Amino acid sequence: MIASLEWLMRFKPYEHRGHKRFFKGRLINFDSTLFPQFSTDPGEVGINKEHGQDELLHFNFVISIYRLFCKSRGPFADKYFKLLLIRSLIDALGDAGWTYSVPSMKDLVGALAGTDDKVSYTALETRKNYEPFRHNFERLMQSGILGTEAERTMRERIRPFDERFAWTLER
Repeated sequence: MIASLEWLMRFKPYEHRGHKRFFKGRLINFDSTLFPQFSTDPGEVGINKEHGQDELLHFNFVISIYRLFCKSRGPFADKYFKLLLIRSLIDALGDAGWTYSVPSMKDLVGALAGTDDKVSYTALETRKNYEPFRHNFERLMQSGILGTEAERTMRERIRPFDERFAWTLER
């Protein structure tokens, strides 16, 4: 996400944090920065018209899931593929030298076969969650914001997951 300081400061700090609140008559569980994004007039949001995308693309609860993973003991069920997303982005965009605890892509692929002791992809709901994850992942690839080399790397490294969960681009 890219945002101006002016825009960020229009909202109270707690509004940027994940929280539940009533919004347009519904109780919504907002992820980090999602409430300000929903509250901003669409005319103020930069749209990637070059790639024909005019919808908000948001991978929900990535930070929360990462924090839960860091606190977990035993195999962590990455049933929404958030660790896979984080690792894919790190591998494609380069390690910024930050300290983080995301398993390597080799370990995540090993988790598909049940050979990793930190992550698991065997939860019953994992299979049904792959399609919506992969749909958003594909939208990210098609957005053009990551660049051709990063896109190629991410597509190549996610292939074992596509094969395991029988996902094809034609969907």
